[in-house]
Amino acid sequence: MGDYESSEKLHQKCLEIVKTNLGESHPQFTASLNGIGDINFKKKKYKLAEFFYLESLRITDSTFGENHPDCLIPLECLGILYCEMGDYKKGEEYLLKTENITNKIYGYLHSENAVTFQVLGQLYYRVGKFDKSELYYNKSIEVFNKNLGPNIANYATTISGLSLLFAQTNQARKGLNMLGEALTAKTKQIADNFEWLSESQKETYWRKEAGFYDQISLFADLSASQVPEVAGLNYDSELISKGKLLENKISSEQYYREIDEIREALAYRRRLVNKMESEGSDKPELLERLRREADSLDKRLALSWPEYAEQKKNLSITWQQVQQNLLPGEAAIEFVRFQGEDSVVRYNALVLRKDAPYPQLVRLCTEKQLRAINPKTGFQAYHGLLWEPLEGKLAGVRTLYYAPAGELHNVPFHAIYDAGSNSYAMDRIALHQLTSTRYLAMDLRRKEKQPVQKSATTVGGLYYDHLPGQPTQSAPKTKKGKALDRSSSASTLGYLDGTRVEVERIGENLVAGAWQTVSLRGEQGTEENVVRLEGKEAPGVLHLATHGYAFPEYDFSDTTGTKNALQYSYRYSTNPMVRSGLILTGGNWAWTGSDTLAKLGAEQNGILTALEVSQLDLRKTKLVVLSACETGLGSIDGAEGTFGLKRGFKLAGVEQIVVSLWPVPDKETMELMTALYKDLATSLDPVASFAKAQKQMRGKYPENPEKWAGFVLVR
Repeated sequence: MGDYESSEKLHQKCLEIVKTNLGESHPQFTASLNGIGDINFKKKKYKLAEFFYLESLRITDSTFGENHPDCLIPLECLGILYCEMGDYKKGEEYLLKTENITNKIYGYLHSENAVTFQVLGQLYYRVGKFDKSELYYNKSIEVFNKNLGPNIANYATTISGLSLLFAQTNQARKGLNMLGEALTAKTKQIADNFEWLSESQKETYWRKEAGFYDQISLFADLSASQVPEVAGLNYDSELISKGKLLENKISSEQYYREIDEIREALAYRRRLVNKMESEGSDKPELLERLRREADSLDKRLALSWPEYAEQKKNLSITWQQVQQNLLPGEAAIEFVRFQGEDSVVRYNALVLRKDAPYPQLVRLCTEKQLRAINPKTGFQAYHGLLWEPLEGKLAGVRTLYYAPAGELHNVPFHAIYDAGSNSYAMDRIALHQLTSTRYLAMDLRRKEKQPVQKSATTVGGLYYDHLPGQPTQSAPKTKKGKALDRSSSASTLGYLDGTRVEVERIGENLVAGAWQTVSLRGEQGTEENVVRLEGKEAPGVLHLATHGYAFPEYDFSDTTGTKNALQYSYRYSTNPMVRSGLILTGGNWAWTGSDTLAKLGAEQNGILTALEVSQLDLRKTKLVVLSACETGLGSIDGAEGTFGLKRGFKLAGVEQIVVSLWPVPDKETMELMTALYKDLATSLDPVASFAKAQKQMRGKYPENPEKWAGFVLVR
């Protein structure tokens, strides 16, 4: 499950008990030494891992002799460790010794050889001995099929390794077929295991298993010239893996005790099946009965809990289903982030057109190239890296749905500038950013057609120094001659008069369209009042115009924060959902380290983090507009996307979110938002109104995209 800390504590406890009662020569003592070695191996503490494996081997050798079965585990582990450390000669020596002992005791088809053969296959692949590599990979598959079956986690590793070999030896089609079968087995295995894990366990488990899907991206990159249809397999793996934890959490609702009992019974059988398969059980009848019972319970659960059934259905969406839901003139792109064999992180695009037989893979750039560009000024620089390679595949496309990955979440695709035609991407094509293009095969169209509920709450013109119980005050004065943005990088946060004008104009436009509106301004925009806007009280639209923050992971060399400031603790937090948030009325006190609000009896501190947002129930809110700085930023986590405010509001159930990618100017932001709501008041279509407002700003400031391109609408 990837919970290494808990595992290590249990192994240490086991060592103490066995040493006291049975002595160090007992097999359980060396088993726990091996276990602690495994944990350090997973944590990349290779020297520590080596120490524990060698100690286990020393005790077993001296107790039972070097050819005893208990020697097999530390021998194999040392072989794997040395391969990972790049010492292939030593790795080969230990692995071949493991193979010889296993063959003498059990025969070469014994399950003990499955992983040994697999790692020898990897070793010979890395040193370029492809014939030997293929031989050992095939031996590993033979052992898996005879003893354990294709549902074992390590089987997929063997298949992905052999597939990469096939890609390098002009046998990519064989690899494609095998990898497709492994993808099906791996996806079912992960889906089954997710049912009995807690939310935190799901996160650690998924981070451990997600590497398999990265291997598919690598295989596709290596073999696309041999078998272009491999892009379809890559697309399917992205549909399964992209935002998996996010979608899983969104769909997890409260359910009745009867359903809970079914889940417990299902979880018990899943655990037992996994344990028996992992240990190579010799009781096939019992294993089959448990599988049948688990399938039966699974069907009962699907019937009893619609969200569960829908979630499992969403996991089976394929690129063909996405394509069927594209209209003429539309295309979809799944962007892919993966690590190449040279350890360089790269990006590809999988382009799916309505009229194509399968998706097409387009190579783009490296992550290093992307990070060298400032999103606020790199509109033209992005063109050569991201847009130019795609243009040939998008001829005749008028509407593009795209799902970013990794650093691409920070790219303003609509504002990518082509100097040759003197135009932005949005001038030539309508762009729609999605968390995953699988939404096209779900209910994106239906939701898009549903008009937004004509109720809105706006928050802006906030008094960041306000204290509870103070008499109503007039608006603080804005410093003259200073161009304000809505960033919260300063030690104290200044009043934003533009946000007051913004929410006033929005209110006027919505009232003219017969909307029900509530405005939280000045001292009213407290965190207490904002978090009450959930459940039955949730409006159709929630507009938050204020300071926002998104801190990167804390750099311990940074000495700019004061130790007592809450701002410092937000930077220091290991949780990226705490390092992103919004500042509300009274927030300056906590931001600068004062506990005055708490002493005066305030329930909240005026700083609304993304983590706090994720706990709200905003399923009735169709649109949230975060009219603040850097609200679209956060910690980038591969296929999971951005851990920040955007994720927080998605978890709260919001369908459409407008966020910013950089510190946005107060005046021009006010203009964009005024234009958005003037149209939304009558259109009731946030997607169309946002696109119209942004085009209006593009026309007004054609030479200054940094003034309007920072905002994106995400679904």
